[in-house]
Amino acid sequence: MRLEAILLLAVAAGTARGAGGFGALTGLAGGAADKLTQGVDKITSSLSNKDDCSRDVTEDFRRALYDFSTRLYKQVAQRASDHFTLSQFSAWLSLAAIAENTSGEEQKALLENLRLPAAECLRKKYYELALSLEPAGDDVTLARRRLLLVQPPAQLPANFSQRAGSLLQACQVDPAATAKDELKLSTAPAPASALLADSLDYSALWTSAFPEANIKRNQPFYDDNGKQIGTVDLMKIKKRVKLAHLPILNAKVLELPVGSDGRFRMLMLVNLGVLPIRHTVEIFQNTIIIDIFDKLLESAIPLEVSIPIFNLTSELKLRESLEAMGVNSVWKSSPAPAEYYQRVSVAVSPRGVSEGAPSSGSTLGSLLGAATGLAAAVGREFTANRPFMFGLVDKRTRTCLFTGAYSKPPSPS
Repeated sequence: MRLEAILLLAVAAGTARGAGGFGALTGLAGGAADKLTQGVDKITSSLSNKDDCSRDVTEDFRRALYDFSTRLYKQVAQRASDHFTLSQFSAWLSLAAIAENTSGEEQKALLENLRLPAAECLRKKYYELALSLEPAGDDVTLARRRLLLVQPPAQLPANFSQRAGSLLQACQVDPAATAKDELKLSTAPAPASALLADSLDYSALWTSAFPEANIKRNQPFYDDNGKQIGTVDLMKIKKRVKLAHLPILNAKVLELPVGSDGRFRMLMLVNLGVLPIRHTVEIFQNTIIIDIFDKLLESAIPLEVSIPIFNLTSELKLRESLEAMGVNSVWKSSPAPAEYYQRVSVAVSPRGVSEGAPSSGSTLGSLLGAATGLAAAVGREFTANRPFMFGLVDKRTRTCLFTGAYSKPPSPS
């Protein structure tokens, strides 16, 4: 079978080059034949090792999260008018816990939607990696709760905690009242026999602070058409930063280090030109996240960065969005949650681990004619004074821990 595979590949290669039939084999002498054999070896090795529990799953884990995160982001954005914050990471872990406590076709469908492997040993490696991404520290706070709330006397699945206790905490309580109290919801959910619920409170220190003297108060914030719709306090700094140009979106992305040694990265995306942020969300694909990291380049000179101070809290009902993605078996499991509530609060302030360098207009002025080392389209600054997308990423695995979009600042005073 191995020789037959090599011969078939050789014939296909010869045909592609215009050679006929087995005449193509004359081009396989020596090193060429060895290279073809090595290629077959790589293919067969990849197929045989996909369920190898000893292999590194970091890349597969990252792509699974990218895929799920992108699909859920687009669904939520449609329902939240492009002004929200969302933790797909929490939702993915909670649904994975449900998957571990189901079986048969229901489990298979949910695992496929989460892009989780069929091999249990590999899924365990995914979860271990996921749960290692948010170490506690004074520089970054990522306070999370993930809950499955079940009204007594209904029973939890047998061995629930043993199978998924690290991913999702299960409690026999009044679901509606507990969800309101534990998630700090502004409105109590409707009574239900079971609910899924999670929350995230984020605050952090930038690796380098934005100097207080460079905060410009009550600066105009515009809609996608250039009309002022509110005001924000803009934090300004001049430094060498990483920027990427994404031609497919006609947008640019800023990367700013967060926490000690920049262990996290905040990404912020603004459109170039007049395209609305709604258009960007609609055409956004999971592969674009990979493009962002591949295209990020550090500027050769200091550039001016201006981003708003903001506090954004979203209280979301995720069931409708998840069902639109094909996540259906969760609501039929036992116990069947009636809804999935998520509250995410993101606070972005000027504070940093170390003091930021004071702005120097004279220094920048002397560099105005110097090359930035970046794509010409990104210009010489990054100003988030119009609708923008944002997300926090783990530096090591490039995993999105939360994302969002900001488009509705306070009204002008």
